[in-house]
Amino acid sequence: MQLWEFYQITTPEVLEKITKASFSQNVAKTASQMVIVVARKIYGKRVQSNVAFLKSQYWGKSFADYSRREKFAFNYYQKVVPTLYFDLRDFGRP
Repeated sequence: MQLWEFYQITTPEVLEKITKASFSQNVAKTASQMVIVVARKIYGKRVQSNVAFLKSQYWGKSFADYSRREKFAFNYYQKVVPTLYFDLRDFGRP
């Protein structure tokens, strides 16, 4: 379910390119290293995939027969993740 990656940038040539992309802000100009966070908006596909996987593991059981832990896993992917990870474009924002 990991939707992000972190990159530590220390190469001077790459730092220079990032500085230009950062509108040459002073903090970028003086940095000897940077951490870049990359977020991927794939949660919808991952949720569906994880729910399908869980169902395959609990095959033959009804939801009422799931253990507390199994119900927690389903609720996490079907309720919590869509609440935490959403696209602002869904709310009319760019």
